[in-house]
Amino acid sequence: MDNRYSSVWEHFTIIDGIHAKCDICKRKYSYKSTLTNLKKHLSNKHLINCSPANNPVRQNQNTHHDNIDNPDDSEIHEPQPSTSGSSMAPVSSSANSCMSRPTEVARKRKQTSIIGYVPKKMTVDSKKKIDGALLKLFTKDYQPFRVVEDEGNFSLRSVLLGCFEFNDHHTGVNLSEKIKQTLDEWNLKKKVVLAVSDNANNIKNALNILQIKSMGCFAHTMNLVVQSSLILENNLIDRVKAIVTHFRKSTVANNKLHTYQINNGISQPKKLIQDVQTRRNSTFYMISRFVELEDSIRGTLGLLDKAPENLKSEEWIILKEMCQVLKPFEEATRVVSGEKFMISSLVIVLSQGLVDVCSKMSKMNYNPRVLDIVNKLLCTMLEKDTWKNLEKSRTLCRSTFLDPRFKNIPFLHSTSILETTKEDIIENLTAIIRNEKNQTADRNEQIPPPDNGSKEVQDLQTFGHQSISIWDTIDRNAAEVQPSGTSTSRAIIEVERYLEVAILQRNNDPLNWWRENKFEVKFPNSSVPRRETVYRLIKKFEKHGSVVDAPRSGCPRTAATNENMMYVAQSYVENPAQSTVRVSADLGISRRSTARMMKNLGLKVYRPHLLQALNEDDPDRRLEFCEWYVIRTEADPEFFRTVLWSDEDIFKLNGRSIEILKAVITEELDVISDDKALLERICQTVRKRCLACIDEDGGHIEHTTCIN
Repeated sequence: MDNRYSSVWEHFTIIDGIHAKCDICKRKYSYKSTLTNLKKHLSNKHLINCSPANNPVRQNQNTHHDNIDNPDDSEIHEPQPSTSGSSMAPVSSSANSCMSRPTEVARKRKQTSIIGYVPKKMTVDSKKKIDGALLKLFTKDYQPFRVVEDEGNFSLRSVLLGCFEFNDHHTGVNLSEKIKQTLDEWNLKKKVVLAVSDNANNIKNALNILQIKSMGCFAHTMNLVVQSSLILENNLIDRVKAIVTHFRKSTVANNKLHTYQINNGISQPKKLIQDVQTRRNSTFYMISRFVELEDSIRGTLGLLDKAPENLKSEEWIILKEMCQVLKPFEEATRVVSGEKFMISSLVIVLSQGLVDVCSKMSKMNYNPRVLDIVNKLLCTMLEKDTWKNLEKSRTLCRSTFLDPRFKNIPFLHSTSILETTKEDIIENLTAIIRNEKNQTADRNEQIPPPDNGSKEVQDLQTFGHQSISIWDTIDRNAAEVQPSGTSTSRAIIEVERYLEVAILQRNNDPLNWWRENKFEVKFPNSSVPRRETVYRLIKKFEKHGSVVDAPRSGCPRTAATNENMMYVAQSYVENPAQSTVRVSADLGISRRSTARMMKNLGLKVYRPHLLQALNEDDPDRRLEFCEWYVIRTEADPEFFRTVLWSDEDIFKLNGRSIEILKAVITEELDVISDDKALLERICQTVRKRCLACIDEDGGHIEHTTCIN
C-alpha cells in the first residue's frame, strides 16, 4: 500500500523528507521509508489505531472481495463511457479506490469481542491480567450480567478531591461555602454518608449548615488529651527543645554531635528531631530521639563553648519513662491515620485499650512526676465528653460489631450497649430483607401470565367454557405457599450465624473477609467454587462448546522429564536473572518446554532494579525545605517565578549509540522548553507537594494527591 494514502497523515504534518510533526502533541518524529514509528506513537501515546484494517483504501479492497462471496450485498456498477469517446470500458473498483474515497458498503454487523475495544495488540501477560479481573468479577461478585455496574473490587480507597488556598476568615459559613463548592463540582451532595473533621467549632458548624452527618477525628482527640497532660512537664520539655534547637541551628554543634557518634562506633549517625506543635506525636518523637542519643548529647555538650544547660540524671530517667507512657498513644495514632484499611471499627477498641493501658501504668513503679502524667491522661480520657460518647455513637458501634475481627467482644463489659447495638443491626438488616422481598414481588408482577394452552383452548375460554390447564394445580399451590419466617426472624438468624463464625485474626483485612464470604451468605449450604475451576470450565466451553474432556491425541511430551526439570531448576538457582532464551539455548530444550517446566516448578524470571528510596535523614531535610518554601510563598505568592524549574524524564540506551541518545535528549528538552503551559503547571503544584510532604512528616507522598 502506498504510504501517501495512509490514515497516519490525518494526524501528522510533513516537515521534510524524513521528519513529521504530530498534530496532537506537536512532537517531531522520523519516518524515512516506513510509517511504523508514527503508528507506534499514535497507538501508544494517543490510543489511535492506524492499522491497515482501518485504512480507507484497504477497507474498500476488502469490501470488494467480500462482495464476490456475497453478491446480494454488493452494488452493481454500470460501465461508464470513456472521456476520449473512442471506446467504452468498465472501470474496476480497485482503480476507483485510487482515484477517490470509496463509498461505504452496508454489511451485517457482528458483536464486537472484548479484544476489539483494545487500542493495540495485547500481550500474553495483558490477556492473563484481563482474564483474571473478569474471573474475579464473576467468582467474587457473583453478578456476571452487571459488568458495567460492578468493578469486581471491594477495597477502601482514598482520593483527594481538591486542595485550595483559603484567604477568608475561617468561619463556619465561609467553610461551608467552600465545601459545598467542591461537592457540587463532583456531584457528591447526595452521596456523602459521613464526614470526619477535627473538633473545632467552626468546621462542625460548617457541616451542620450543609446538613452532613459528621464525626470528630479520633486522632485529633488523642492529641488533645496528650497535649493537656504534658502541661505538667512543660519546663522539662522546654529545656529539651532548647537543646534540640541549639544543635539544629548551630552547624558546629551539629558536626560535633555527628563526629561523636561516628567515634563511638555508630555507622549511621542520627539527627535530633524538633517538636512542632501542629504535628501529631512530634513531642514523643523528639523525646524518643533525645533519649536514644543520650550519651552522644552529654559528651558533645561538654565539648561546646556556649552550650545550653544539660539535664540532670533524674530528668533523663523521667524522659525515658515518658517515652514508655506516650508509646501506646503514638501507636494508636499511626493506626487510625492509615488510608488503606478500616478505621471506624477500631475507634472503640483503641479507646478501651488506651484506658486499660493507662490504668495498668498508674500502678507501676514510675517516678512520681511520671505517675502524675499517667493519672492526668486517665482522668482526661474518662472525663472528656468526646471520649465518653464514643461508645454511644451508633455509627461506631455498627462498624465495630460488623468487623469480623471484633464482633461483640468490645461490648461484653456492658450488656445494655451490646443489646442496643445488636437490635440496631437486626433492625437495619430487616429493612434490607423486606426491601429485597418487595423488589422481587414487583418483578414477578411485571412478568406476563403463562400461556394456558393452544389456540383451541383459548377459543373455548372465549365462548364461556371453564378454563382447563395442566398448570392450574402447581399455580394454585405456589400462590398459597409463603416463605418460612418473617423478615425480622431471617435477620435474627443471619446475625446469629455471623456471630457463630470464628473471629478473624487482628492483622487480616475485614473488607477482604466480607468479600470472600459473600458466597456463604447467599448459599450457606454450598462450598465456594475454586477460581481455577471456573476459569478452566469457561475456557473449555468457549473452545469446544462443551465442558466434557476431549479425546487426547498426538505424541506424548518427552522434554518435561525429571532430569530436564532438575537441570532447569539448577540453572535458575545459580542465576535467577538469566532469560528463558538463554536457558533454552544452554540446555538444548525448546523455549516452550522450558517455560512450561518453569511454570510447573513455580519459577519466575526476575531481574533486580534499583529504586529510589529515602534514607533515615532525608525526611528531616525534606521537611526543612518544604517548610522554607511554604513560608517564602506565603510572603511572596510570585516567588516561584524567580526559580528555574524543569521537567524530568528517564532515557535508556537500549542498544543505541551515545550520539543518537544525545539527539533524543536534546529533542525532548526543546519540546519541554516550548511548552510554557507545562512549566506553569509544574511551578503551581510545587507548593501543594510541599504541603503534602509536611503532612506525611517528610515521607513518601502520592503524586496524584499533590496534583489534585
